[in-house]
Amino acid sequence: MDPRRRPVIRDLLATGAVSIAIGTLVLRWAAGPIALAGMLAFEAVVGVYLVWWTVDHLDELPGPRLGWANRITASRLFLVPPAALGLFLAPPGAGRWAVLALIGALLATDWLDGLVARRLGEVTRFGTFLDPTADFFFELMLTAALAAQGLVPLALAGVVVLRVALLSIGGFVLLERGVDRTELASLVLGRPAILALVVALLLGSATWAAGAEQGRLLEWASWVAFLLLVASLGEKLALYRRLR
Repeated sequence: MDPRRRPVIRDLLATGAVSIAIGTLVLRWAAGPIALAGMLAFEAVVGVYLVWWTVDHLDELPGPRLGWANRITASRLFLVPPAALGLFLAPPGAGRWAVLALIGALLATDWLDGLVARRLGEVTRFGTFLDPTADFFFELMLTAALAAQGLVPLALAGVVVLRVALLSIGGFVLLERGVDRTELASLVLGRPAILALVVALLLGSATWAAGAEQGRLLEWASWVAFLLLVASLGEKLALYRRLR
């Protein structure tokens, strides 16, 4: 075994243990043992994927350890399953607000890992691929959970699935062909689209936590996110076609 693997795997396991402990506390209060069993199954898949990906990309790490920025990003991957399962299974009550707080913490890690990476000089190729993977997982799981309960349109869930598929395939194609990823900086609709999606997901989660039905504000926010995501996908498709 490559001696570099051991400290990195220890970092991943420690990150996973802390994240799973937090998720367990939230789900035990909010949703009960069925949700906990589902969470552990999800976490096993996440853990195997992270170990496999990390071991395969050791040369792209910031040093002999995982790095604090990557730990924060990995924690987001581990915290998505309890957040999504809480949205599916938590009955009305105070536990739903704990799930909402967990979702807020997930969004905070998306901002924090980039800040830490820049401050500590840990901006790496590894992080630039792990971070969108965590974002995709978060977007897919939460949109699916809210759409299943009628709080956001199924069309929004569909375009999120399409976006993740397109960006994942397109990203690998660009990587294989050696295309400079800075080409993506020319795109202008991506950030507004993601901001609109985050707003819709937060509004949907807050509506769910309050035990309310979809209101006009949430409906408008969902359709604005849908339209911006569609426009953003069109912009990316045009770029992929030009680069091809």
